Amino acid sequence: MSHSHSPPPLPPPTAPPQNTLPTFGALPSAAGQSFTSGVTQWNHMLEQGQVTSQLRLCVSQLLDLPRHYANGHQLRYVIRVTDGERNQLGASREVGGVAPQDHLQETVVLGVEGTMQLNTPSIVLHVYVDLTDGRPIGQCQVSRLDQRSPKPHQYGLSDAQGTPANCGVELCIIEGHTQPPAPSELSAPGVVPIPPPDLSAPGVV
Repeated sequence: MSHSHSPPPLPPPTAPPQNTLPTFGALPSAAGQSFTSGVTQWNHMLEQGQVTSQLRLCVSQLLDLPRHYANGHQLRYVIRVTDGERNQLGASREVGGVAPQDHLQETVVLGVEGTMQLNTPSIVLHVYVDLTDGRPIGQCQVSRLDQRSPKPHQYGLSDAQGTPANCGVELCIIEGHTQPPAPSELSAPGVVPIPPPDLSAPGVV
């Protein structure tokens, strides 16, 4: 007497692994480099003098920022930068706040007023855009090992919970510079021309 046996049920499909690194601030590598190995690589580069703790963070545009008013006047914006432990490294002066009255959003094009000289061994930098009354507009994070960072790249901003703020920043990171680049450096790949500080330069183009 034969007994028929039904085949064992198939295991449920395995969900694809989720990307646990944030969209902005990942440590990309052709070899699929992990965060831990990225930190090890960075520390080795610091020890060997291949990179330094000195850098310039150059914000060239604030994109589609919402406009807010207080006492009938449009509030301006401030850019802040912290390290990976959220220790503040620098802040810009007040910028923007000059869009026409009928505009609901403002895009601010920045020159030297968007450039900050920073000193930190941190790989990750957190960039915040706030209103001058302290209310946050949004934030993003960038990695100094990110292959996009040496050239101007646009990053979306989100709130503290990760919800998109529907606005953004354009920025780049230039490593190892404590002074504006010499004219001969301006043609080097990945170097963005940043003029010497000029207090008479307009804040918004």
